[in-house]
Amino acid sequence: MNRWFAFCSTVALAAALAINLTSCEKQENAPASQKSAETAPMEWWKQAVCYEIYPNSFMDSDGNGTGDLKGITQKLSYLESLNVGCIWLTPVYASPMVDNGYDVADFYKINPLYGTMDDMDSLVAEANRHHIKIVMDLVFNHTSDQNEWFLESKKSRDNPKSDWYIWRDAKPDGSAPNNWRGIFGGSAWQWNEDRKQYYLHTFATAQPDLNWANPDVRQALYDITNFWIEKGVGGFRIDAIPYIKKPAEMADGTPDGADGMVNIHDMTVNTEGILDYLYEFRQKTVAGKGVFTVAEANGVGPALLKFWVGESGALTCCSNSTTCRVATSGTRLKRFLYRNSRAPSSAARPPRQITAGIRYSSRIMTSLVRLTPTLAKRLIACLLQR
Repeated sequence: MNRWFAFCSTVALAAALAINLTSCEKQENAPASQKSAETAPMEWWKQAVCYEIYPNSFMDSDGNGTGDLKGITQKLSYLESLNVGCIWLTPVYASPMVDNGYDVADFYKINPLYGTMDDMDSLVAEANRHHIKIVMDLVFNHTSDQNEWFLESKKSRDNPKSDWYIWRDAKPDGSAPNNWRGIFGGSAWQWNEDRKQYYLHTFATAQPDLNWANPDVRQALYDITNFWIEKGVGGFRIDAIPYIKKPAEMADGTPDGADGMVNIHDMTVNTEGILDYLYEFRQKTVAGKGVFTVAEANGVGPALLKFWVGESGALTCCSNSTTCRVATSGTRLKRFLYRNSRAPSSAARPPRQITAGIRYSSRIMTSLVRLTPTLAKRLIACLLQR
C-alpha cells in the first residue's frame, strides 16, 4: 500500500513539475508586450521571504532570560543576510500572557516584557533600513478579559461598552446559553456575576469575543490598524478571523462528543456576512497603502478564495492549516525529523528553526532531483525567476 501511495505521489509530483514548466515556457515564448506587463515590478510581499518571530524566545538583549524588541533589532543585519524580507511578529502588545500574547489588554501599548514603544519604533525604522518589513499580529476576534473595554462592558448592561462583547442570558435552569464547546475545551460561555449574564469566548475563558456587529467595535479596531500603519509597519497577520461573525440565533448544536457539546468552530466559522466586515476592514484601513494582509482562515475553501484574497478580495492572502498524510511509518518519520532538525555545532549557527527549515527543504529538493533531475532543476530556475 505504501509503495503504491509513493508511486502515485511521484506521478502527481512529476505532473505538477510539468505544469509549472509549461507555464514557464509559455512565459518565455510570450509576445514582448505581454512579457513587459508580466515583468512589471511586483508588490514587495510577492518577493519577500517572511520570518516569524516569537519575541519571548528569539534574542535576549539584556540578559533577563526573555527575548525582547531590542534583541530583534540587534539581529536585523543577520536576518537581512538570510534574505529575509519581512518579519511576522507574534503579539507584542500589553497582555497578561494567558495565551502567549494573543490575549491583548491594550493594542496601543507594548508588553513591558519586550520593551517600550520607543523600542518598537526603533525596530520598525531599523528594519526598513535593512529592507525588512514588520508584519504585526492583529488579534481581533477577542481581547483579554483585562482589556479596559471588557472591564467596562462587564460592569452593567447599560454602560457605553455594554454590547462590545457577546453577552447572553442563562437558560431557565441557569445553565449556559447553548452547548457550544470552546476551542480550548469546556463550555464556550463564562458566567459574570456583575451582569448576571454569560459572555462568549471562542478560545480561553480570559479571551472574551468582541461583538463585530457593533459598528463602534469595528471602528475601534480599524483605528488600531491605522495607528500601526502610521507607525510604519508593512502588513498584518490577522488571527482567527473566520470566527468574528456570529450567527443571529445562537442555538444548540448537534453534540459531537460524550460531553453533549458541539465544537464552536462548526457553529460560527465563516458565518454568512463575514465578508461584509472584511471588505469594510480593507476599505477603512489598508486599501491603497501597499500594506500586506494575511488572514488565519481555517475553513475557507477554494470556492471562497476569490472573495477573500486577490485584487478584488478582502485580503492579500490567507493561510489555512491542513493535515498532511505521510507515506512512512511513525518511527521513520521521527528519525528523519531528528536527523534533519539538528543545528550545526558552530557557535555562529543560525536559529534552530531556520536550520531545520533549510535542511528539511534541502532534503525534499534533493529527493526531487533524484526523481526527476532535469524537471526539478528547471522548475527551481523558473521559480527563482518569478
